Amino acid sequence: MFAATIGLVAIITHDRLIFAAAILEMGIADGMAAVVGTYYGKRTVYKVFGRQKSLIGSAAFYLCSLLILLWYLLASHTSGNWSVLIWLPLVATGLEAIGLDGTDNLIVPVFVAIILNRL
Repeated sequence: MFAATIGLVAIITHDRLIFAAAILEMGIADGMAAVVGTYYGKRTVYKVFGRQKSLIGSAAFYLCSLLILLWYLLASHTSGNWSVLIWLPLVATGLEAIGLDGTDNLIVPVFVAIILNRL
């Protein structure tokens, strides 16, 4: 699904920084969540729709998402929209947690691109 997502995000936005931030949400944040969650998350397991997740993996996703969005805001010189750093990483982390069978690879970047387009 990730390949289709790249095309869809390219259609949604023509801003290269928004495109990069949205794709990095899955390329870095999701990848880091998987690595950290698999390696360190054996004791912090929770289930979503019968699927096993780890709190430490979700925390890694959140932290990466926060850093990606901070980079976006600094690189785009967007002023007055810093409140997005409070809620968007949380929502993206929640969407990643409930996205099953790879649907998070579609939902998270598209959602992030739509929100950043509206800033």
